[in-house]
Amino acid sequence: SAIELARLIDDPHSEVSARFFAVGALYSQGYLEEAGRHATEALPVAERLRDRIWLSGALWRNDIVSHLAGDWRTAREFSDRGLDISGQPSVFLCTRALLEYETGEFGQGEAYLNRLLDVIRPVSPGNNDYSFHTMVLVLADRITGDDKWTGVAAEAANKVIQAASPPMRELSARAALGLVAVSRGEADSAEEHYRFLHQYRGMVVPG
Repeated sequence: SAIELARLIDDPHSEVSARFFAVGALYSQGYLEEAGRHATEALPVAERLRDRIWLSGALWRNDIVSHLAGDWRTAREFSDRGLDISGQPSVFLCTRALLEYETGEFGQGEAYLNRLLDVIRPVSPGNNDYSFHTMVLVLADRITGDDKWTGVAAEAANKVIQAASPPMRELSARAALGLVAVSRGEADSAEEHYRFLHQYRGMVVPG
């Protein structure tokens, strides 16, 4: 495998990269334990590299795995470290805002969402970070029973689709728009987005 070859020739950049993408592929399919193993093993290699980009990536992967496992304390620790060093904090702001809403800390969640929107506004709709944040906004409203972020999320998600984004980015946008349609009682729109999402059944939606 790429990981074994990277370790054999002592190529830490390639090892971190391979583990980073392995974590994403594994947790997206529900293999959380194996994803966690790769995330854990990627971190010391990234720390040895002293490369902020790959260290941020390794921290983010550990943040996601801890979050999905319900280990809130550890997820917050990885999130704090990532926010401290990351030059592109939007991914950490996404996961942290959602975590705070999921644990009932609505004030904290809103604070992180406001920070996220400040970062996202100048970003192209075709960017990964832009597409992922649409889901977080919609989920915040579903958790609180409010509609504070729904309009912003719908506008952002439509921009992602209009930008002819790659399928995985459109997946996040379509999932967000599907939830918006449900909250608004728009059955035809919900059905349209469901037809798109159905081809990805069994996967964790990015964001």
